[in-house]
Amino acid sequence: MAQSTSWKGTVNANWNQVLNWTNGLPDSSKDVFVGDAHFTGSFQPKVNIASTCKSITVGSSVPVTLTLSRHLTVQNNFTIHPQATVLHPGSTIFLSGNWINDGDYRSMATSSRIIFQGINQVIGGSQISIFRRLTTNAGTNIQLQNHVVVDSLGSVLTINGTIDPGQSPMFSLTSRINNKINGTARLLVYGANFSDNFNFSGRTTFYAGSTVDYASATTDQTISNAFAYSTLIISGGSIKTLSGNLPLLYGKNNPNGKILVQAGTLDLGTFTANRAATVAGGELQLAAGTTLRLSGLNNFPANFQTRNIDLNSSVQYYGSDQTISAQQYGNLYITGSGNKNALQSFTVRGTFSMDNGNLNTGTATVTHVISGDMNMTGGTFSGANGTYEWNGPVNQQVRVNDTVPRMRINKPGGIVNLVNDVAISHALQFLQGKISTGNNKVIMHANAALSGQASNTGWVIGNMKRFVPTGNAQSVDFAIGTQNSFAPVSLLFQQVSSSGYVMARADGADHSAIDYSGIDDAHSVNINWTVQEESLMFTQADASFGWQDPDLDAGANTAIFKSGLYNGSAWTILTSANQQSNSITANNLVSFGQFAVGEKLGRHIWHGNAMTNNWFDPMNWRGGLPDASVDAEIPSTLQPGRQYPVLTGQTGQVKDIVVQNGASLLVQNGTLNIAGAIDNDGILQAAEGTIGMNGSNPQSIPDEAFTGNKIMNLQVQNNLSLLGTDTITGTLTLYDGKTLETNNNLVLKSTANGTARIAPLPVDGSGNATAFINGQVSIERFIPARKAWRLLSAPIANGMSVSINQAWQESSTNQNFGPGDPNPGYGVHITGGIAANGFDQSPTNSASMKVYRASSNSFINLPANPGTYAPIGSYTGYMLYIRGNRGINLNDGNNAAVTSTTLRVKGTVNTGNKTYPVNASGFTVFGNPYASTINFETLTKNNVKNTFYIWDPKLSGSNGLGGYVTASWNSQTMSYDFTASASPVSQYIPSGEAILIESADGSNPGIITVKESDKTDLGSDQWFGRQARRSRGIDIRLMEAGGNALLDAALVQFDDQYLQEAGPDDAGKLPADAESISLLRNGKDLSIERRKMPKAGDSLHIQMQHLKPAAYILELIPSQLSGLSVKAFIYDRYTMKSVSIPMSDESFSYQFTVDGQEGSSRADRLVIVFGEPVPEPAPNAELLPVVRMDQQQANGSITVFPNPVMSQDVSLRLQDIPNGPYHLRLMNHQGQVVFSSRYQHTQGKSAQVRISLPSGLAPGVYELSLENGAWKKTTSMVKP
Repeated sequence: MAQSTSWKGTVNANWNQVLNWTNGLPDSSKDVFVGDAHFTGSFQPKVNIASTCKSITVGSSVPVTLTLSRHLTVQNNFTIHPQATVLHPGSTIFLSGNWINDGDYRSMATSSRIIFQGINQVIGGSQISIFRRLTTNAGTNIQLQNHVVVDSLGSVLTINGTIDPGQSPMFSLTSRINNKINGTARLLVYGANFSDNFNFSGRTTFYAGSTVDYASATTDQTISNAFAYSTLIISGGSIKTLSGNLPLLYGKNNPNGKILVQAGTLDLGTFTANRAATVAGGELQLAAGTTLRLSGLNNFPANFQTRNIDLNSSVQYYGSDQTISAQQYGNLYITGSGNKNALQSFTVRGTFSMDNGNLNTGTATVTHVISGDMNMTGGTFSGANGTYEWNGPVNQQVRVNDTVPRMRINKPGGIVNLVNDVAISHALQFLQGKISTGNNKVIMHANAALSGQASNTGWVIGNMKRFVPTGNAQSVDFAIGTQNSFAPVSLLFQQVSSSGYVMARADGADHSAIDYSGIDDAHSVNINWTVQEESLMFTQADASFGWQDPDLDAGANTAIFKSGLYNGSAWTILTSANQQSNSITANNLVSFGQFAVGEKLGRHIWHGNAMTNNWFDPMNWRGGLPDASVDAEIPSTLQPGRQYPVLTGQTGQVKDIVVQNGASLLVQNGTLNIAGAIDNDGILQAAEGTIGMNGSNPQSIPDEAFTGNKIMNLQVQNNLSLLGTDTITGTLTLYDGKTLETNNNLVLKSTANGTARIAPLPVDGSGNATAFINGQVSIERFIPARKAWRLLSAPIANGMSVSINQAWQESSTNQNFGPGDPNPGYGVHITGGIAANGFDQSPTNSASMKVYRASSNSFINLPANPGTYAPIGSYTGYMLYIRGNRGINLNDGNNAAVTSTTLRVKGTVNTGNKTYPVNASGFTVFGNPYASTINFETLTKNNVKNTFYIWDPKLSGSNGLGGYVTASWNSQTMSYDFTASASPVSQYIPSGEAILIESADGSNPGIITVKESDKTDLGSDQWFGRQARRSRGIDIRLMEAGGNALLDAALVQFDDQYLQEAGPDDAGKLPADAESISLLRNGKDLSIERRKMPKAGDSLHIQMQHLKPAAYILELIPSQLSGLSVKAFIYDRYTMKSVSIPMSDESFSYQFTVDGQEGSSRADRLVIVFGEPVPEPAPNAELLPVVRMDQQQANGSITVFPNPVMSQDVSLRLQDIPNGPYHLRLMNHQGQVVFSSRYQHTQGKSAQVRISLPSGLAPGVYELSLENGAWKKTTSMVKP
């Protein structure tokens, strides 16, 4: 139980008087009370001897004054109540407890001292304690609970323990004379300034080992620079700044001289906090979570032998120009503008952040090591020799905002993950570890070197982009790979004309579209590469791809590997070389994309997984779109919803084509090139497509290889043999040097939809074909249903070995008027002789085949003997009357059915240049020698007129049997002009057609040469091709009035470049047995008349032959005559009427009737006259027009009025005619003078003369002339 003793003060003032105490003298076991209720005496206590007590309480009840004249040791608290006064004249208080001063404490002498020697003690109370000498022992922790002052003369503050001024509330220790902060001392500063807690003046010394701890957790603090610290501690958590450079920290021994940042932020600003370098030692500590901020040029704390910078601490450089100290940082943060010079190597073990400034290594060769993340959102790098090495043992995130000079990967574990693109200007080196880019890129600019990459060092996982300069043989390597495997790419460019970049990456799986790549995904490298160029122009490049053994599929044979290029929609199998066990090179690339490597599939199989029938969709194939090096197989069964292929619009390539039973392949408006064999057990249809046989070894087409044995177009690009019947419906094309062995199995089909042809063959310099068709070809010509004559030819070379009967009568002869039809739909009946000579028999047995006889310039019946057993090559063309095919019954006569038919001739085809003679006079039948349409315009003509006559089977009306259409070259329009036709016409002569031609001069033989180059695919299979363009003139057509059927036509064209008389520009008219129309000129019947532009008095003399009692229409179609200065009208001599003809580009029809009366069928019944318009006469007025004598007319002209003349009297107007004697003559169309008179002109240049015509002047067209010895003018006059 605690003991106590109280001062009674009844004996004297001495502390050591036992009677003054209630319980004996104070000792270490007793609590002492001075001034409580026991103080009943009059003596104030005085400690007169050194004494000890457990605790002391002064003035708790009554006023009291305690004088401390001798040392007093208090083992517990010293409490001074308000009624107490404690006088301390010169002794020492040894206090181990708290000091509580609520009364009056007076330190009265220099020797007055209080020594705090406890562990945790308080200096408090309501009164400020003022001490002369205050000492705290080592290990003592003083908590201030009120302000404390050490003052007065000789005062000394000696601190060996800890002074804690508190934070809330916060107090201060003031000492003004002499302050000794010894080695075990620690001052805790919580105020904003040091002086807020420790107001030291006078001499203050921080001895070695002493500590000042700026420990506020809530208030930013300014570190005093008034003292040379030994140990400076930053704790609490707020920001600690400097107001100036700190005096050098203690540096006379080791380990003293320390800055320990244990919490919060130490911001040096531009100031320094260095240790004295007297003796090496000291410590700079940055604890976890702390920050050191620097803005000075070079103010990282210096001269600290030990730097304990925690991994999770931070150093921030935020000034302008600064030096980055060579430290092993935790986190490093660079901000602020200006150069951040890092000329010595530093290490960042945490995060390296930068948002401003220029991190500069100058010319120094330094390596800055980054073990954690890097987050550069701003700022730049400079210094070509600065290397930034990432060496963390775990994954590191990297974001950089500028080009890194040199980057080194030296990681014992983890990978470098890029947050954005990382550009490198000088070098990238791998020692160990990998970079993972994600969707970002490693970019290596011009001259950036790559080194160290290997399967056992490191590489880039993701995108690597490298610069490629201009020049020849430029090479660039890419250190790329997958997560687990090094898979490098090397490019060698043949020539780079425009520099740029190339990006490459490797992904660790088969390409997502490898199924249709052509690469066998079961025997491949399980990597796909992407290579992309950016703004790079090059000729060709070789690309090498590498891999590791674990990347290969089991059983893959790298010796036969191929590489495939995917362009985003389709694959291409590349030319590959240098196949190694772990690499391959793709040669001659002109573009890049995505690449796969593996064994090439030998057969691509259709599966239709694209859910379309598109042959060209690679996704429809296992192996992708086939090419000429692989087989294509169409399997018997497909998965539900899949379709069989249709090849259309493009060219497909295969080696062998295999169509299994139940499968189908349709080639439609597309091309299938086959380099191998055809194996078809299903449906292979090419009736609307093109087949190209383009192998390198001889090929064949098996029998029934194609459905219906039909191929629209066949391209023979290789030596080819037909093993069964093959029918071509389009074009047969042979390539140079290739041979087609038909084995007599080839048919060139002709139907209502078109006729097959042989395209131009290649030839040598002499015109000999250099592609060859061996064997016979069946050449067909479809004839539409119409009973008519046709002018035909047989385009074979061995025509003397094939009879007419064999060809066009299907080797059959009808002997009993019946059909005689061995091949339904083919052949024609040929009558006109006995059956023994091959003629079919009919009730009339009239001749249905004629041949041209040059001597009579006419067609005659086919000679009766040998009749149709004559070789079909005996004549160049035949006029053949076709009723229909051989299925019709001749016994039905005119009632026999009219059907279409197909004529065919089987033989060897004509190839190379072909030359034919042309008769000197008359006409020559010229048959197209080729199994192809030819262009008459391009034929080589030697003394051959550039005019030809085509037989149009639709002319001569709806019941007619045909007529000629004239085609004549117009040298003004550089095109052919045609008389009107019922069928479309052009200069293109179809296969199997014959035409009539003639020599150019009409007196000497000519030669016409047909060349392979004259073949064309133009023209129409409705006998002729497109309609020729119209030139200036009038199309004159004779029509049936009932059905508007065209009977015949003529054409007149106008141009002042033509002659006014008949000449070489005109085309003559061929005689006809049916109604015909022509133009009479100088006694010549013309089908095409070309003459100068019409003027007043000109006329067109129409001639019509073989008119029958019927109604007819003369249709006139002017072209480009709307601006003609004279009017035109048609005059009918039978009706004696004239009708104006409008000259607009529209059809004009004049209907007339042949009624059996004399004159109604006369050949010259109709005439077209050009002249001035005839005005309507006024009542009772003469028909003579009123003409002003000064009216301007053409120079030197004469004009008849009215014209046609309406009476015996006519007027002749003279314009610009010189005065003098003239001879006036009137001549009929035969050139006979029917009227003559002399005339003396004296009226000046313009005059009007009345003429009385002879009575009984016959109707007709006349020529009126006015002439003298040196001058003549003519005009036409029509007498109805």
